Amino acid sequence: MSDSRVLVIDDDDDIRQLVVTLLNRAGITTHDAPNGRDGLREFHSWRPDLVILDVSMPELDGWNVLDRIRDMSAVPVMMLTARGDELERVRGLQAGADDYVVKPFGKQELVARV
Repeated sequence: MSDSRVLVIDDDDDIRQLVVTLLNRAGITTHDAPNGRDGLREFHSWRPDLVILDVSMPELDGWNVLDRIRDMSAVPVMMLTARGDELERVRGLQAGADDYVVKPFGKQELVARV
């Protein structure tokens, strides 16, 4: 797992930094972005092995980012969001997400899912 490259896209600085710290401690290389537009730029330039993606972001939300990633890549995408009702989880999986984790999340569980 230490050769894995994970891109974390979340507009919440605290959540984004927590995820980055957890993954770095697990030996995973990370890059992060504070919004969908920057996240897509980072996705194109860095070519991660996995994207952890928030749904609710200003300007370009997670659904739009997921659509654009799926247009060009089959890289795994994990949605990480506060929207936890069943219809939202189903929407995410049907839209092409490989996993859907609801905030607040268990730290060890998140690392295990990655």
